[in-house]
Amino acid sequence: MKVFIDTALDDLVIVLFDNQAKKIDYKIIKNLKQKSEFLPIYFNDLLKRNNVNIKEINEYYINLGPGTFTGSRIALVFARTICQVYEKASLYTTSTFNLASININKEKNIFIDARGNSYYKAKVKEGKLLSNITIVTEGENQKIDYDFFINNFANFSFIFKEEKDLLSVQPIYVKKPHIG
Repeated sequence: MKVFIDTALDDLVIVLFDNQAKKIDYKIIKNLKQKSEFLPIYFNDLLKRNNVNIKEINEYYINLGPGTFTGSRIALVFARTICQVYEKASLYTTSTFNLASININKEKNIFIDARGNSYYKAKVKEGKLLSNITIVTEGENQKIDYDFFINNFANFSFIFKEEKDLLSVQPIYVKKPHIG
């Protein structure tokens, strides 16, 4: 089985797929602030509701960001820890820009909310990042079409990279965090 988790932006997204990448069940919680607190709870609820044992999940797919500083780390730490404990599980990663551009079929600059009246900007096309990510002060926030992504997950394996060295995987940070 496969699981997709996204905590990088405002929403918490957890999707359970079978081995053929067909959606079994999912949970999307809009505008959730305490993702680190609720991710384990909703993840376990999803497994229980579908009579799935965590050992049956052999592929974890996550978004590394960019997004919020903490949000970009939560899915990574969660999935990486499970993959370390259950060594048969593999970790696959992608970026917010890849996810946000899966249904954009021509080169286009898109913008992702970077908080503090700024946006991450990059050129994308069909799930591929075509430029460096920059920070700008004006733009229109591109939302991820999770329904489209979830219902067509099998078609988007190309946007994910299998991570062989789990401890070297880092979130995608473009700007410095505002701490203090």
